[in-house]
Amino acid sequence: MNKSDLISKYESKLILKNYSERTIQVYLSSLGIFLHYIQRNKVRDVTSEILQEFFKYAQKDLCMACCW
Repeated sequence: MNKSDLISKYESKLILKNYSERTIQVYLSSLGIFLHYIQRNKVRDVTSEILQEFFKYAQKDLCMACCW
């Protein structure tokens, strides 16, 4: 499944769950950033270590406030 198909499928699920438009926008943006990160870093399998590295990257380099 390519990146745009994955994002579209995720968006459909969020709509079905009746999430607000703003929440959907934030979630899709975050997913896009994550997919770009794993593509850029040639990640084959997403592990807990990869997630921790991404969270550090997001907080430090992207200044994303989060509760991860």
